[in-house]
Amino acid sequence: MQKLLSILFLLIPFYLTAQQDNAPVVGVSDKRTEVYGFKNAKVVVDFQTTLEATDILFSEGRILAVGQNLLFPKGTTVVDLTGKTVYPAFVDAYAGNYGIRTQTTGTDVNPFAALMVQQQTGRQTAAATPEARIADYWNDGVNASYDISGEFIPDTRVAGEYRQAGFGAVVAFKADGYARGTSALVTTGDGKANNVLIRSKATANYSVTRGRSADIYPASQFGVIALLRQVNYDAQWYKQLPAGYFHDEGLEAYIANLSLPQVFEVTNKIEALRADKVGKEFGINYIIKGGGDEYQSLNEIKKAGNKLIVPVNFPEAPDVKDPFDAASVTLSTLKHWELAPYNLSKISSAGIPFAVTSSDLRQRSSFLANLRKAVRYGLPETEALKALTVTPAGMIGATDLVGAIRKNMLANLLITSGNIFSDDCVIYENWVQGVPYRFVDLRIRDLRGTYSLTVDTSDYKLVLSGTFDKPAIKLMVDSTEVRGATFTLEKDIVTLNFERTGKRFRLSGYIAGNDIEGKGQTEGGKWIAWKATRTSNATEPDNRPKRPAPSIPEPGKMIFPFTAFGQPELPKQEDMLLKNATVWTNEKEGILQNTDVLVQKGKIAKIGKNLTADGAKIIDATGMHLTAGIIDEHSHIALDATNEMGQAITSEVRSSDVIDPEDITIYRQLAGGVTAAHILHGSANPVGGQSVIIKHRWGHPAEELKVENQVGFLKHALGENVKRTTSRYPNSRMGTEQIIRDAYQRAVDYNKQWKTWNALKPADRTGKIPPRRDLELDPIVDVLEGRSFITCHTYVQSEGTMILNLAEEFGVKVNTLIHFNEGYKIADQIKKHGAAASVFSDWWDYKYEVYEGTTYNAAMLLNQGVLTCLHSDDQEQGRRLNQEAGKIVKYGGISEAEALKLVTLNPAKILHLDDRMGSIKAGKDADLVIWTDNPLSVYARASKTIVDGTVYFDEVADTKIKEQIDSERNRIITNILKETQTTTPTMPNFPRR
Repeated sequence: MQKLLSILFLLIPFYLTAQQDNAPVVGVSDKRTEVYGFKNAKVVVDFQTTLEATDILFSEGRILAVGQNLLFPKGTTVVDLTGKTVYPAFVDAYAGNYGIRTQTTGTDVNPFAALMVQQQTGRQTAAATPEARIADYWNDGVNASYDISGEFIPDTRVAGEYRQAGFGAVVAFKADGYARGTSALVTTGDGKANNVLIRSKATANYSVTRGRSADIYPASQFGVIALLRQVNYDAQWYKQLPAGYFHDEGLEAYIANLSLPQVFEVTNKIEALRADKVGKEFGINYIIKGGGDEYQSLNEIKKAGNKLIVPVNFPEAPDVKDPFDAASVTLSTLKHWELAPYNLSKISSAGIPFAVTSSDLRQRSSFLANLRKAVRYGLPETEALKALTVTPAGMIGATDLVGAIRKNMLANLLITSGNIFSDDCVIYENWVQGVPYRFVDLRIRDLRGTYSLTVDTSDYKLVLSGTFDKPAIKLMVDSTEVRGATFTLEKDIVTLNFERTGKRFRLSGYIAGNDIEGKGQTEGGKWIAWKATRTSNATEPDNRPKRPAPSIPEPGKMIFPFTAFGQPELPKQEDMLLKNATVWTNEKEGILQNTDVLVQKGKIAKIGKNLTADGAKIIDATGMHLTAGIIDEHSHIALDATNEMGQAITSEVRSSDVIDPEDITIYRQLAGGVTAAHILHGSANPVGGQSVIIKHRWGHPAEELKVENQVGFLKHALGENVKRTTSRYPNSRMGTEQIIRDAYQRAVDYNKQWKTWNALKPADRTGKIPPRRDLELDPIVDVLEGRSFITCHTYVQSEGTMILNLAEEFGVKVNTLIHFNEGYKIADQIKKHGAAASVFSDWWDYKYEVYEGTTYNAAMLLNQGVLTCLHSDDQEQGRRLNQEAGKIVKYGGISEAEALKLVTLNPAKILHLDDRMGSIKAGKDADLVIWTDNPLSVYARASKTIVDGTVYFDEVADTKIKEQIDSERNRIITNILKETQTTTPTMPNFPRR
C-alpha cells in the first residue's frame, strides 16, 4: 500500500498540470500542490457501501485512494475524522438558471402577455418586410442551439446555498423556452468557470413553458405540443436535405442534441404523461422533471417507463383557522398537503428510477428538512442517498466523476456528524473539488460535560450541553440555578457572563487541556481569576420543555381522479338487468312501457319484457325512464387549453393533447345524464384545432376517456370572434374567407407535392428536395380526402352561405354548422349541401351577430330535413341538455321522442357514432341514463348514469360521497390545525387560477 501511495503521489503534478489556469501569470505566482488526508472516518462510499475507520487521500480535486490505514505521503494535511461520517456530495440534476444572468418579463408569468400588449395598442398594420433574424429556427421559443457553457459564470451566493444543502455538483441550464438547448455539469465551488465546469452538453432540455420568446405563437399548451411535434418532423426533413440547400442552426443543434439525455420539465403528473406521449411518437424516452405530485398517477407513470427528477417542494399548510376561509380550500389542495411527503416513498416502492432535486423550493435552505421529512414518511435512506448521488450522476453519464467516493473521482465530500437523514445531523464541511467550505469549524473542542467552577472565592457547578459548537449553559450554586447565564465559544476562546446577588461577572478564558481557565471582571471593575475543572463528561438531562416532534398522521386514501368526487377505487363494469322502465329507444320501436334492458360486457344485449339473466345485477327502474346517454355535440370542458390565439390558422393543434381528466365538470355532467361530449378548439381562429370526442369515464386517465376509433373533426370559425383579434390578419369577414381559402389552396398544393414525391422510386429521390411535413396542412389534407370533417362556428346567414360555397369549391362538405342562429334563413341550402346543424335552443341577444336568432330555429331546421342537434357550449348548460331539448317541444311543436333525439341520436349521427351510440338498440354501447321523471321535464333527475355498462353516477352514492368529502375535509383540517400549532405559519389562501 505504501508503494502504491508513493506512485500516486508522483502523479500529483499531472493533476496539477491538468487543472491549472492557462492564463498568463501576472506578477508573482506561488501555486503549491496540496495533499489532504481524512483519517478514521466512517465513509459512505455509495448508497450500498459503508466503510468504518477509513481513510481518504486526495489532491488537486481528485481522490487518490480510499482504504484503511493509508500511509499518507509527507506533507499531507491530515484531518482526524474519528466519530465523523463522510458522504459523497449530492448531485442536483436540475439546477435551472444557475450561473447565468436571467431576465424576467411579463410573458414569463403569463403566456398571453405579449398578445395582450399588442391587443391594447389597437389595430396593427402589417410590416413592409419581416424582421430580420439569424439562421436559427423560425420560432423564438425553440432555443436548441443554446449552450450554457458559453454563458455560465459561477454564482458565489447560489453556490453557497447549494453547498449548505449538501450539493457538490449540479446540472445547470437556462430555463427559457420549449427547446432550451444544452446544460452543463458544474461543481458548486467558487472560482473560474474553467475550473468548475466539468462537462458541457450534459443534457438537452425541454418544457411546455413559454419563457421569454418574442413570438406570440404558441400561446397555449396544445400549441406548444404542436410546435414540439413540428420541430421533430422538421429535424427529420432537415437530415434529408441536399448539402447547401438550407441552413438552420436550431435544427442542426436539435439533431445533434438527440444523442444526449433528454430532460423534459412539466408542472404536474398530467403534463408528465403528455410529454411522454409526444416523446414516444418520435422514439424519445424523456427523463421527466416532475412537479411533486407523481403519486397521483403512479400506475400510468410507471407504465410510461420514464426516469424522473422529483422536487421536494411540499406544499405549505393552507390557512384553515377561519372556517369560512377553510371552506374555500379545495379537497385536492388538502389531500395534496397531506400526501405530498409520501411522494418519493411511493415512487420508490413502485420501482421507478428517480433523482431528487432542490428545484422549485422557495428557499434552498429547506431542502434537507424536506428530504428528511420524506424519509420519515417512508422513503428508505438507501433510496434517498441513491437519488441524490448515483442516479442523477447516471442520468447524465457522469458516474465516473460524481456520486460516490472512489479513486479518480472528484473529491466532492461531505463531512457530517452522523446519519445525514437524521434531523440532528450537522454538515460540518462540504469539500468541492478538494476545496473545503466550512460551516462548522471541526477544530472546535467539544466542551460538553460537567465542571466545578471557581470564580474568585466562590464555587459553582457548571454544566455544558446542547451542540458542541454552541453549548448550552446551566450554572448552579448548591441546588439553585443562576438564571440568565450565557456561554459563548469561538475557536479556543470562551466567554462566560452571569449575575449573582446583584453583581455581574464578565469572564474570558481559554481551553487548557480538559479544563477552562482565565480572568474576568466584576461589576466594579475588579480583576479576578476563574477556573472550570472538568469533573465528568456527562451532562444533566435537559428538562426544559421541547417542541414536540411533528407526528405522522395516518394518511387518507388516494382517490381517482384526485379531486372532489374521486373514489379510492374506480367503478367496475357489470352485467345488469334494468327492469320495468319506460324505455325511450330512439329507434322505430319508439317509447316502450314497462320494458327491461339487459346489459352485458358493456353493450346492450336485449330489450324486452320479463327478461332474465343469470349473474346480472338487477336494477328496479319501475316508474322511471331509461334513455340513451346524452351527447353534448359542442363543448369545451376537460381541456387545459381552448384557443391557440398566436396565429390565425392553427389546424396543427389537437384537443386530444390537453385533456384534463380531473375537470369536475365531467362528474357534474354525468349527474345531468351526459355520457359523451365533443370537445372542440375555441372560435378565435378561422381554422382552429382538431377536436376530440370523449366519454365521461370519471376517474380514468386522459387517454382512456377518448372514444375509440373516432373520426376527425377540424374546427373552423367565422364572424366576430375571429376578427376581434386586431393584432393579426384577418380583421374583416372578407379577410376570414380569404385566409381559409388560402389555407385550403396551400393544402391542395402540399398534397400534390407529397403524392408526386411518394410516386418516385427511392433511387429517383437522390439529390431531390423532399417535401416538408407541415402539421398545419396535414389536417386540412385529411378534410380534402374525407378522413376528417369540417365543423364550423357561424352565426349569420351570409357567412353560412360563404363556407358552404367555399367547401364545395374544394370538393368537400361542411359536416356541421355550429350555433348558426340564422340557420333557419338558409335551411334549404344547408339541406342541399348535406350539412348538419348544431344549435342552441334559445341563446340570443348576447352579441350583434345573434340579434336575429329565434327559439324556433331548431324546429325549422328539422322541418326542412336538416340533421339537427342541440349543444351546450357551456359547462353549466351541459348539465341540463335534457331541459334544452324539452324547450323545442314548446318552441316548434315537435314530439317528445324527436326532441330527445336532439341531444342523443342526432349528435351521434353528426359525430359519425350512431352505429354504437345515441339509441337503445342491441349491440350498441351501454351508455344509459335512468331518470326519475320524464327526461324532458325540469323535475327529472338522473338517478344513474351508465357508460359502457359501468355506473359512473348514482344519486344515492352521490349523497354518501358528499358525506365522505365532508368527513375527509374535517379530518385533514384537524391535522393541519394540530401541526400548525407547533410548526410554521400557514399559507394564506390565494384564489386559484
